[in-house]
Amino acid sequence: MSGSSTDSLGDLIRKAGNASKGSDVRRTALEQLIQTSSSPSISSVSLIPQHLPSLVPDFPDLWPAGLDAAYDVSEHEDKNVRMQGYRLVVDLARIGVGAEEVGTMTDVLLQSMYTSHQDNSLEEINTLEQCIRSLIHLNPGAAIGLITSLLSKETNVPTKLIWDLIEGPANGDVEAWLGRAAGGEGEADEKRAVKENLFRVSRSRA
Repeated sequence: MSGSSTDSLGDLIRKAGNASKGSDVRRTALEQLIQTSSSPSISSVSLIPQHLPSLVPDFPDLWPAGLDAAYDVSEHEDKNVRMQGYRLVVDLARIGVGAEEVGTMTDVLLQSMYTSHQDNSLEEINTLEQCIRSLIHLNPGAAIGLITSLLSKETNVPTKLIWDLIEGPANGDVEAWLGRAAGGEGEADEKRAVKENLFRVSRSRA
């Protein structure tokens, strides 16, 4: 997307900011913003983390495409854009997503962390750690459940890297982390399974 196209999208986003929620102009802005995720232009892609969180809640039917756009940003070749993408994933989680989506988000960020460790990008690693811990706080059952499932099977994410993320919960703070999740019989079963998995892998680690 060229500079003039970026300006055009910027104008549309500004109009969307003044429009009523759910309006056609906001939908059009969101659709064009999502399409921008494949643009080679850093300035264009950088518009996505800035504006997607305020637009996507209006249109549930565009949520999957918006989430895919966030993942695209988090895989951008430019490190600074990628870090914006990691934070965008957390911003979307804060808007409100289900446990399955939080698990997927955690998995995506863990895979990115593995790549960052290989590249020895400390700034990127720190950003990813903060984002993953934010997901743990938002939905402990889903995030820690995904993390512990990786500990119990073959994965390209180093075990030490995973343990560093859940060192606190594994050392006795599991209740504090999982207690943030809402009640309910189903979720209680999920929490119990996660705690049992944590206990099992912690014993095997010793």
